Order: sequence, then C-alpha cells, then structure tokens
Amino acid sequence: MIVIRFLQVVVVSFLVAGCFGPSVAYIQMDPATVGELRGQVPLYTEHAVQGREYAIIQPLSGISCKNMVWAPSPTRNDATDQLRAQAARLDGNGLLDVTCEAPSGPSLLTNCWSSLTCHGAAIQVTR
Repeated sequence: MIVIRFLQVVVVSFLVAGCFGPSVAYIQMDPATVGELRGQVPLYTEHAVQGREYAIIQPLSGISCKNMVWAPSPTRNDATDQLRAQAARLDGNGLLDVTCEAPSGPSLLTNCWSSLTCHGAAIQVTR
C-alpha cells in the first residue's frame, strides 16, 4: 500500500512538473521572427569567415526541449534558432562553428523528456 502511494506521488509530481515548462532558458518565437533571424544571423564555419573581419562576442548554448509528452521532439533547427535569438540580442550578426549534442533522455535538471543542445559563438561580421 505504501509503495503504491509513493508511486502515485512520484507520477503526479512528474506530470505537474511537465506542465510548468522547461527549466532552461527558452525564447518563444513566432514563425515570422524565426524566418527573419535565419536571414539576419547566418551560420559560419571557420573556413567561411577566412578573409572576413569579425569579432567573437561570446560563446552561447541553445536548447530544444520536449517538456511535455505530447510536445514535438527536439530539433537541431529549434536549438539553432535559440542560438540565433541569443546572438541577435547581443547585436551579433552571425554564429560561428555551431555543433549539437545528440538528444539526451529525460532530465530532472532541465525538466525535459528529451532535449538537443547546440553550442556556438555569437559573432559580429564587419565585412
């Protein structure tokens, strides 16, 4: 009886926690904003910026999180769009060397059933 009660409390806790959203920084964007950011903050590799003047603003991490069972799975595009939004807020006009980690399983730390994290550097390209 005690074990069943404990399991009920745990299950309800997980369900309620999923209703509060991810516990990571996530910028909500409408499709029009995403489209604008993809044009304004392109992705660059080291090779692509050779011969161009640019300054690194700061390293960034962006996460795509599935925090409810019925939510869509995390995607590289979503995590990269999170990076773009962060870079734009820092007056960056590009992202350098974006890499993504394979999706992870459920995490109590991020409150995500699954997630995908991308890393890169916000840059300001001057020419």
